[in-house]
Formats: sequence, C-alpha cells, structure tokens
Amino acid sequence: MKKIFFLSLTLLFFIPEILADKRAPINISCASMLADVDANEARASAKYSDKTIKISGRVDGIQENWQGENVVDLSSGDKYNYSWCKLYDVPLDTVMSLDKGQNVTFECDSFEEIIGSALLSNCKKI
Repeated sequence: MKKIFFLSLTLLFFIPEILADKRAPINISCASMLADVDANEARASAKYSDKTIKISGRVDGIQENWQGENVVDLSSGDKYNYSWCKLYDVPLDTVMSLDKGQNVTFECDSFEEIIGSALLSNCKKI
C-alpha cells in the first residue's frame, strides 16, 4: 500500500512537468532549422514533428499556391541556398500585411521536410 501511495505521489509531481515540456514551443530561426534538415533529415523530422514551432526569418516570398492557399517563404539569409521554410495556412489578413525582406516570427503546429526544405502548416504571425 505504501508503494502505491508513493508511486501515485511521484506521478502527480512529475506528470505536469513532462506535459508542459511537450507543449512548450520550439524557438528556432529558419536558418537553424534548414541547417538541421541539411545535417540529417530523419533527425530533423523527429525533432520537429508533432511540436509547436516558433520560427523566425526574413520574408522571401508571398504567394498563393495552385490550391488557393496562402504561402509565405522564409529564407535562411544565404542567397546561394535554394531551401526555404514554407509556411502554409497563413491567414489572408496576415499575408496582406507582409512585405518581402521583413523579419517575422510565426507559430506553426505542423512540420514536414521535403527535398531539403521545411514545410510548416497552421501558421499564425506572432
């Protein structure tokens, strides 16, 4: 009985801390994320998938894709790098307020890596 009580008490103490860590957003720049993807795509996918990500970078492109979704491209700042952090599901009012060259921070809740670029979805400007 004492062991069960001790185990219950221990779990009550540590579970909130464990859950808080899973919900805490990852703060990263587009350049650092692309460096992670370039170094090891599998490790980057494991690190960023199913996490909330606060990503910052310079706006390199603002467009609407073939499906009518608003897409914002963040660059690493390296003019010879052809990888981007592509942000999907950006609200129209946010897209309308952006300019190329502007430094921004977004919070996104979905990550994918495709051909060396980072694709993030459900993004809101902070």
